[in-house]
Amino acid sequence: MDIVEQVKNFVEEECKKPTSKYGFEPFSSHFLLVVEYANQLLNKLEADKEIVLIASWLHDIGSIVNGREDHHITGAEIAEKKLKELNYPTEKIELVKKCILNHRGSQNNIRESLEEKIVADADAMSNFNNISGIFKAAL
Repeated sequence: MDIVEQVKNFVEEECKKPTSKYGFEPFSSHFLLVVEYANQLLNKLEADKEIVLIASWLHDIGSIVNGREDHHITGAEIAEKKLKELNYPTEKIELVKKCILNHRGSQNNIRESLEEKIVADADAMSNFNNISGIFKAAL
C-alpha cells in the first residue's frame, strides 16, 4: 500500500473513532472534497503530488483529534508523528507540515511553496460544497 493510501486510511480511522470531535461526517463531506480539488489543481499545476495529497488528507486531522482551535499546529504535530511511524523521509515530512501549518485562510501565514498554496486553495474551494458544515464548525 502506498503512503497516500496509508495516510487516507489513518484519517478515515481517526474520523470513525468515538473520540472524533466531529464524528465521521468530515471525512466524506470535507476531506474527500479537499483531495478532489487538490487533484484538479495538480492536473493544472506542476507540484509535488505526493506532498499535496498527503497534506490534503492530514490538513484538518488536528480538528478531528483535538478540536478546531489551533488545529493547524496540532495537525502538523500529529502528521509528523504518523509519518515518522510510516518511515516517511524527514525532509518530506517538513514539507507536509508546512502545508498543514499554512492551510488556514483565517491565519495570515505566508504560503511559500506551490504545494502550500494548492492545499490552502483546495481547502477553501471545498467550503463551497459544504455550507452547512461551515455553520456547524462555527457553532
